[in-house]
Amino acid sequence: MTQQIDIEEAIPASANNLTPLQGALDWTSRDLHVFPITAGAKKPPLVSDWENAATIDTAQINQWAIQFPNCNWGCAPGRSGHVVFDLDRKKGKDGLAELERIAAEHGFEIPDTLIISTPNGGLHLYYKGL
Repeated sequence: MTQQIDIEEAIPASANNLTPLQGALDWTSRDLHVFPITAGAKKPPLVSDWENAATIDTAQINQWAIQFPNCNWGCAPGRSGHVVFDLDRKKGKDGLAELERIAAEHGFEIPDTLIISTPNGGLHLYYKGL
């Protein structure tokens, strides 16, 4: 018997109408390293060597927020010791259904974890373990 992921339990990408900075600080409280990215976009990063620059240091994050007003924030899962399953649900594909199919086919349960819903209806599943 496999476990299905409860989409209703996913945290929306815009959880509780947080500002981007508040969202970044929320991620750091979950031990996820962040870095600034272009306002209104998913990329490009606003700092060089972003994978190593990503941090959970609130003083640095607040400094970046001053330096790059209204920026968006990215997460560096590898730096945070996490791996992320990016389950897209678009263009006729359903990553969640595929993961659940694979789990059922191979007889494993999908472990509970932090789940973030994406603007396009997909999901990011964050697992600690790197």
